[in-house]
Amino acid sequence: AGVFAHEAKRSGADPHVSEVDICRAIREVASETGARPDRLLMVDYQQHAADDRSLPSLSDVFSAFGSWKRARRAAATSA
Repeated sequence: AGVFAHEAKRSGADPHVSEVDICRAIREVASETGARPDRLLMVDYQQHAADDRSLPSLSDVFSAFGSWKRARRAAATSA
């Protein structure tokens, strides 16, 4: 997970992706995997984002929230 986080922070993020879009994507992937949004693993999200280009990238997530934990928490509380 640390490798994914480091790489995501180094690569460029799309400035047009909103926090609302990211939260929606986290909830969508969590639903597909059977996890609660606040328990979704970053590696599971990354795998889905790699297969589905409509999902915000991890770089977008880190750019918007600063950490995976904050993004998951926001997705869970905005559901």
